[in-house]
Amino acid sequence: MQTRITYRWIYGLYAIMVFSISAYTSAGIYTFPDQKYWILFWAAVLVLTVYIPKKPVVFLFIFIILAFGTPRYGTPKEVLYHLNVLNLLCLLGFLGVMVWTAKNRTEVYLPVNAVSCLLLLFLIWILVSIIVNYNLGLDKTRLLINHGRNQYIYIFFCFFMASRFLNTETAGLLVIYAACMAVFIRGLVLWLSEALYLTSDIGMFSAVVFPLCIFLAFHHKHIWLRIFFGVLTCFSPALILQTENRTAGITFIVVLTGLFFITSHKLKFMAAAVPGIAVLIHYFPVGYFDRFRVIWDKTAGHATVGLDMGTMIERLELWGKGFEIFRQNLVFGIGPENYGYYVKQFSDQNFRVAHNSVVNVAAETGIPGLILYLLLCLTVIFILLRNSLKRKEQKKAILCGYIFTAVLGCFAAGMFSSRHDDAFMYLLFGWGVALTAEKSLMLKNRWFHIHPLSEDPVY
Repeated sequence: MQTRITYRWIYGLYAIMVFSISAYTSAGIYTFPDQKYWILFWAAVLVLTVYIPKKPVVFLFIFIILAFGTPRYGTPKEVLYHLNVLNLLCLLGFLGVMVWTAKNRTEVYLPVNAVSCLLLLFLIWILVSIIVNYNLGLDKTRLLINHGRNQYIYIFFCFFMASRFLNTETAGLLVIYAACMAVFIRGLVLWLSEALYLTSDIGMFSAVVFPLCIFLAFHHKHIWLRIFFGVLTCFSPALILQTENRTAGITFIVVLTGLFFITSHKLKFMAAAVPGIAVLIHYFPVGYFDRFRVIWDKTAGHATVGLDMGTMIERLELWGKGFEIFRQNLVFGIGPENYGYYVKQFSDQNFRVAHNSVVNVAAETGIPGLILYLLLCLTVIFILLRNSLKRKEQKKAILCGYIFTAVLGCFAAGMFSSRHDDAFMYLLFGWGVALTAEKSLMLKNRWFHIHPLSEDPVY
């Protein structure tokens, strides 16, 4: 009885904090009146954090909606960061899990394998690089909203929340629902504002979410939801065709190739894919093909040829400058957020990232960070692929295959756009750990112990 009363008091204090933070966020409309609808939307979504002590996976649902449902570029995302909405969400997530732990009287443990160990070492090295390069050339007058140091806080929370709580089918479905909603919300907003054309991020993100949507279309237990997600899968290629973005197109091709590789019914896959590809070819914008044609045809004269050639040359120069920075800072790198400052020393370009994940990691964290990042990526691919080939646990193996395909999409996008600090990619890493880990790290009596995983994934 006493325990129940104590929990109610703790949960009541947590709920008061949730509503206070939601009210604080709503007050942002007085500072940013032109973004009042977005601010009220964020405040309403933050209220859902009251459910985190009951179902901690709700944190991931809310994070995806806020971080990826808001357009990546433009004033709304800047306001989101100015109001510290994601930072406050992480705080509520941490406190909510603590309340959940107290309610269930459970030990604090995390599933662990090579992926979680490598990620922890990678984050520790990034912290070392930040300390060594603290304030070195950092431009405090500009807010680096999509590649700032806060991104690594989000990575930590998303990865470890996913690795701990995405071990049931219900939790996994909630994350996929959130990802599909984020694509739909952002795509609809950009379409209504006529800003879809040449917008890279929504195309890449929809391509990454595409295999997860396919999973629901084929494997959801309710036939009507299967039909719904089957229709929704058409939304992703439609968005990519609207954006006419080259990186999004390449990401989608890589995802389709990965889906073909993991499926055990290749003939059925081809039978379903061929009509879809035929429709895509029929409606394929001529301008989209021309954007690729400049790679091998230097005489192209279409409307966006200057932009297409310019972005290609800029990326090659940025990668070259990035390797030059890497050679000069082999051990600790230059630290996150300092890339743009160093690039200005070599040229007049005003880019703050390398538009390539590997180059960015190499320049910012040096050789140790680069090795840890590459090992992390290769280990994730190996573990997910190995588990996708295990047919003893059929549904879990299939899901591992689809997550593997989504991770491939993240890597493909990262070759032409910096995604080394994209929280959604690390959420997928954590999901893979939740499905495949066999050991857990348990905090008991102020000491850590390694135990066999006590809670088997339910699939």
